[in-house]
Amino acid sequence: MKKVSVLLFAMAVAMVGLMATPKESSAVPSFARQMNLPCYACHFQHIPKLNAFGRAFKGGGYIDSATALIEDDNLSLPANLPISVILKYRYQMATLKTASTPDKKGTERGEWQFPDEFAFFAAGRAGKNVGYLFEGADALSGKVLFVGTFGEMKAAITPWHTDAAGPFFGFESFNTGLKRPGRAFEHRTETVAAQAIGVSTGAATGITAYIESHLVTASVGLWGPTNGAPDTGFDLSTVYRLAVTPNLGGFDGMIGVFGVAGKTKCVNCGAVGANEGSTLQEFKTEAFGIDTQWQGEVGGMTLEVQGMYADVGADDTLYNKGTGISALAELGLSKHFGVGLGYGNYDNKNKKVKTTATTVALWWNIAQNVMLRPEYSMYSDDGRSKDSQLTVMLFAAF
Repeated sequence: MKKVSVLLFAMAVAMVGLMATPKESSAVPSFARQMNLPCYACHFQHIPKLNAFGRAFKGGGYIDSATALIEDDNLSLPANLPISVILKYRYQMATLKTASTPDKKGTERGEWQFPDEFAFFAAGRAGKNVGYLFEGADALSGKVLFVGTFGEMKAAITPWHTDAAGPFFGFESFNTGLKRPGRAFEHRTETVAAQAIGVSTGAATGITAYIESHLVTASVGLWGPTNGAPDTGFDLSTVYRLAVTPNLGGFDGMIGVFGVAGKTKCVNCGAVGANEGSTLQEFKTEAFGIDTQWQGEVGGMTLEVQGMYADVGADDTLYNKGTGISALAELGLSKHFGVGLGYGNYDNKNKKVKTTATTVALWWNIAQNVMLRPEYSMYSDDGRSKDSQLTVMLFAAF
């Protein structure tokens, strides 16, 4: 009953916006094709990081459009279907503390990952109050957003599913890495505490409601760490996010809290269940964290600074009991080049192992939608499985 009440409250919050008279955002962000704007209209320094303009478009459910529309009674569709492709090619070389075999293999010898990622995206406006985003390659992730606005506030409710992005896939627009693909650095577990403890990754299915304005973002939802068509009913966990977004000294800021709580129960748990279809399984999800993000300019150069603390305080959860802390900064020397420095410390209390990583990065925006990015991580403490790792990534979106 408690989980049903959470869902009904979330739907009520979203319906306040849906019952209001719809209107376009005061800012006019969009996907490049849907609004005929450059990538940097929504992105800060490099893809995939968003600026305030991009966050407002995402909070509006991807429905703002400057392209020709096919409109009729209760119909409003873009004349062209917005489709995109994302590619990642990577080279990785790891120096291990102890070689896995007498003959080195995989990243120990240097591994060409062609491709590391390849996905098609269909995303944008499905109606005056409906947006969507679907990603497909070897698996499908997606969501449909039912959106309304009143004043400067946006509200939405969205059913969703992801094969890898974790429980914040329902709605997350900041760059701190709560959603696996939304991180600043490619070395994600080294630079994002929530990804080190595991709460920001993995298959998940749920329904989320959110409200968003230029001062606050809040979301709450029901979800399960499941893949496929799980028979969970309302035996689901909760996911929540609250962030305030002040502007101080010309810097666009964010200070937030996030977490997951509760249990998911099912027999058919899809890819997560070791005994799928035979026994009732229970997945306990307990994690909490705080994070911050600041974007601005210093001496004519762009600067983003982030920090995060994440904690799994209970035993017998889906995640390893432990704590993580991370921080990073990226300085854009120009629109084309930049440098980054990241730090992460993860204390796995179940295994009694600590790992510390320091990461340096460069990026070169060959085009607004094509980036070359080398990263190098150095490891210390007793939990390191490698002394260092080099990744060189070519990212393209078109």
